[in-house]
Amino acid sequence: MSPAPISPVEKVANVIQPTAHASLQDKVEAMRALSVYLGDHVSQDQANQVLSVVSLPGLYANLDIDDDELTKAVCDVINKVLQPFPYEAIIGQDNKTFLIQGLAHFSPSIRYLCLQQVEKSLASDNSVSSMIHSDIFPLVLTTLAFQDTRTATKAVDIIARVALTEPGRVAFFSVQTVAMLRRFLHVSGVVSFRVYELIVRVAASSDIAFQECELSGLLSHVVSEVKSEDLLLKMNAVDMLSEIAATRSGLTFLQKADLLNDLALVLDEENETDVAVVLTKCAVLKFFGKLGEQPDVSFEPIASQYHLLNRLQRCLDSQHKEVAIAAIASIGLIGSHVNGLRLIYTNPLMNTVLEGCHSSTGDVKTVYLQTLSKMLAVTDDSSNNSPSVAQMTLDMFKRMSGSNTPSLSLLISTAKQPVEETKIAAFAVLQSVASHTWGRQEMAQSREFLGYILDRATEHSRQGQTWKYGIVKTLAEAPDSATTFGEHYSMFVQYVRQGPSFQTNEPMAALESA
Repeated sequence: MSPAPISPVEKVANVIQPTAHASLQDKVEAMRALSVYLGDHVSQDQANQVLSVVSLPGLYANLDIDDDELTKAVCDVINKVLQPFPYEAIIGQDNKTFLIQGLAHFSPSIRYLCLQQVEKSLASDNSVSSMIHSDIFPLVLTTLAFQDTRTATKAVDIIARVALTEPGRVAFFSVQTVAMLRRFLHVSGVVSFRVYELIVRVAASSDIAFQECELSGLLSHVVSEVKSEDLLLKMNAVDMLSEIAATRSGLTFLQKADLLNDLALVLDEENETDVAVVLTKCAVLKFFGKLGEQPDVSFEPIASQYHLLNRLQRCLDSQHKEVAIAAIASIGLIGSHVNGLRLIYTNPLMNTVLEGCHSSTGDVKTVYLQTLSKMLAVTDDSSNNSPSVAQMTLDMFKRMSGSNTPSLSLLISTAKQPVEETKIAAFAVLQSVASHTWGRQEMAQSREFLGYILDRATEHSRQGQTWKYGIVKTLAEAPDSATTFGEHYSMFVQYVRQGPSFQTNEPMAALESA
């Protein structure tokens, strides 16, 4: 009679015994088998069952063996076994000793495991308070300078989230913490930008946090990077500033520090043979695009003060394609809500975008179509200003194809192209058009569109099938659909019921494509 098979739990218990003669490979395989056995979501009962057989100190002891594979496997098991336990249970004396040692360990796997346990303190203000008033918090801060990016990024995230709590915010702006952060700024360029990212995240979290960041002097370091003559440093700093610009106090700070003017001046730089100039211009264009994307930001006076629309136009005319593409994308972000749409619509930029949709080629055409889809997707018009959103979007749609080709014909032709990105951009425009009453009316009057959108046999791309389905679903669910589309409404309903990947032997549409 063959012996009963040993369970993964018992196998691990056996190989970690001090007297065991298991090889490194045996230990690794046993740990991996137990990890698979436990799955991704470990219950309290599962954890208790494992710990009744497997010694936790025995698992810790195996972390002293200098082997990366074993260390990773053991850390994975420990993390899963400790998963159901709250922070208060984790910091029992034995575990606290391990946490403190692990947070100073050279192994990325061990230090990351310890950070995962510290992260549990975020469950309540009480546990945050317990963590920040212990020896653990300075070690988490020190991990900002750790050589492993994944581990250091985890530390940034934990500290930023700790600072969202009341006790955590007090600890973050304490003399000791601010002094440590300042020291880290001089370790290396990589570490300094981790600290900048942390400062920006905390500053952007609330007006109070922003004011404390400003008073502590931490924000002045970020400002100095934006004003740096080193364009690559400036570029990285600009990218981070995008996070705080959308907050009321953040925008006020940027204006007080005259940083918006500094950034706008970057767009005037003409030496586009320098890669650093191109990258920095693109970062600044992205910054102003993200700023203009925020409906709560009063962007029009900013655009006027810094002549941003004129500068955007010059960037559209850039001989460097990356700059032009960044400018087009920025326009799409600015025009993605009512106020921004009205600003772009009444500016010559609108003509450039519409012309680009039919006259440009390649990835530039793709970005023009993506930009137009964002602006055509605007439907909310709570203001009483004239023209209305419906009037603006209909006019944009009519003009997008030039004077010779109906707009729907241009979009269908583009959606049939083999280049996936351009095809999807055309579908995105059609989706935006379908969201408007005037759009559904235009579509209902086009036999070409109805024949194309209902014919499944012509679309082999999975993404294309999904987009077609989404457009049909939008049309079918519109309140005016049955009236607008008449006999074709039932075809839309059937299409939606069958799903995006349904195929028939015969084309579903009863119409001939023009």
